[in-house]
Amino acid sequence: MNHPVIPIAAPGPSRQRKREAPKGRRVDPQALAEVRDALGEAPRRRDLLIEHLHVLQDRFGCLSAAHLAALAQELGLAQSEVYEVATFYHHFDVLRDGEDPPPALTVRVCAGLSCELAGARDLLDRLPGILGTGVRVLAAPCIGRCDGAPAALVGQRPVTHASAESVLATVAAGTLSALAAAVISPPSAMFTKWPAMRRSVSMRFALSLPKNLASFELASIVGASPFGLANTGV
Repeated sequence: MNHPVIPIAAPGPSRQRKREAPKGRRVDPQALAEVRDALGEAPRRRDLLIEHLHVLQDRFGCLSAAHLAALAQELGLAQSEVYEVATFYHHFDVLRDGEDPPPALTVRVCAGLSCELAGARDLLDRLPGILGTGVRVLAAPCIGRCDGAPAALVGQRPVTHASAESVLATVAAGTLSALAAAVISPPSAMFTKWPAMRRSVSMRFALSLPKNLASFELASIVGASPFGLANTGV
């Protein structure tokens, strides 16, 4: 008995629309231009993904969805690949649409077993009240400095055998150095560097430091009267 053969696909050209771009969000032209400017002449190789993510994190203070999509296009990667790598490492701040950027400075307190036993929990409880809202305090996975427990990272600067006082001093030292660099720079250079410095330093935190720490120590760095700092534009 003969049975009719039903074709799986209709003969002739397919009517299925081909995807014009990789799956994912459309790449924003401005975000793409910003990513290209940040990467400069660096090779667009897939194996440099983490290095490029660090460049964007340092430049913009976070990784927006628009920048991740643009980076994926630059490297010829799927957007999901870039997103998975970016969200795997705790030093990357990945923002979803509508989220506010994090504070300019982040203090990470190691929450590994050695640091937990050495008092990391007390640091996590005390530091937010000491540093204020201009600095973000986070518990982080083991940072590999168990011999110096409890350990913390102020930005990328490690603090071993950390205490609230030593973390505060490290935050203040980094803030004052950035402020001093802006004050010492010639006016044209200062205005050029200011946007980048503002992204990397919490000015609100710097200006909220005790006067004997901020004004007088900064004055000693630049050799100026602490009462003359108002003329610097800081």
